[in-house]
Amino acid sequence: MRQHGVAFLAVDVFTAGEGGEALRVGEVLAEDALKIGAEDEVKELAEKAAEEGVYEFKYLDKEENVIKDYTGQSKDMEKRLHQHASGGEKVPIEGTVKKTTVTGGKTAREIHETKVLKTKGGPGGTNGNQRWPVSAAREKLLKAKGVWKN
Repeated sequence: MRQHGVAFLAVDVFTAGEGGEALRVGEVLAEDALKIGAEDEVKELAEKAAEEGVYEFKYLDKEENVIKDYTGQSKDMEKRLHQHASGGEKVPIEGTVKKTTVTGGKTAREIHETKVLKTKGGPGGTNGNQRWPVSAAREKLLKAKGVWKN
């Protein structure tokens, strides 16, 4: 839809001026507007494709030479998993990635991540997480406010 409006803008510019000067200006305006429109559409698609939630995977802890679990949360799970894979430390082992969509923002994701970590015995050991996403004090506060539901 946006591109049709740009085409009409270009036609108006083509007919508004005298000779070739208006035509050249119209071509530049139309070309720039089409580029901006396309960039906006690509950005919108990327934002819609982003899936927020909690992810889990297994990775090889190179220091201890043992397979560990890792649980994380992100506004864009695919992007974050790519960062893990390219970072070198906690590289997901192929076929072990589990993604759970969790909407409602960062607090909702952290609550879900904490619940998952509790099923795995918490941070440390064979779980590669180093800390709780939601501390015990914050959990108590979130439960008192009715934000954390069991």
